[in-house]
Amino acid sequence: MKHMFLLTVFAGGVESFAPPKRSLALQVRGGSSGGYFTPAAAVADYSGAVASLFDNMRAPAALIGGSLVPLGMLGAPPASKDDKPLVRALKKAYLVTAILAICGEITAVVYATIVINKLAETAVAPASSVVALIARDYELEWIGANVGFLGGLFGFVGLLGIRAYLAFGPAFGRFGALLCGAVVTHGCSVVNAGIAAGDGSGVRHASNYLGLVARYVTLVVANAWRTRGPLRIISLLCVVGAAWTASAAARTEHGDECPLAK
Repeated sequence: MKHMFLLTVFAGGVESFAPPKRSLALQVRGGSSGGYFTPAAAVADYSGAVASLFDNMRAPAALIGGSLVPLGMLGAPPASKDDKPLVRALKKAYLVTAILAICGEITAVVYATIVINKLAETAVAPASSVVALIARDYELEWIGANVGFLGGLFGFVGLLGIRAYLAFGPAFGRFGALLCGAVVTHGCSVVNAGIAAGDGSGVRHASNYLGLVARYVTLVVANAWRTRGPLRIISLLCVVGAAWTASAAARTEHGDECPLAK
């Protein structure tokens, strides 16, 4: 019994002096709360979450884009030489808005589809957050999809307001225009707040929607300059040409020579 007691004490003593087992996750002091966090929790695979975010825009963008075709193009009011200046200006704005909105939704669908496919086909390096992963690997695609989707969405609402004015005259038209204006401005304020918030830790792409548009233009031009891709350069030239011709067409009179007016 004495030997058993000594053996037990010796074994307990050896165990008490054994080095502590190390956790696989190194705990580091930090964070806004002053607590501990583990790099395993801070750096993870967020590719699935990023794919879900892009998919959240792809489906609505396709739906809105499909609705814009009959509303914006097939239902576009034809120009006439008898149009008053305000009506003529609204018809021009209607056509330009419809084209921009449809192109924006198509751009959003293309960006979102390509990124979702690449996330499934390739291995993505871990990141500290969803926003950090997007800023590192998919900033151009994310900003382009957001700019196209939100621009097309606001354009869709704008078409409703213009259509109400052209179809029912100033009485009901003012009601539709003011209500659509309220929706667009309120939606822009919500979007601006979300953009400015970023991921909550200081990582963000811009401070508001206009800043996001400016950032998108900068990235597109920089990407075309860096890659020297012929299609990217042609795309930029087409955009410049479209802006030039649109400004010239806005100053012209459209009457019976318009094919839709015949």
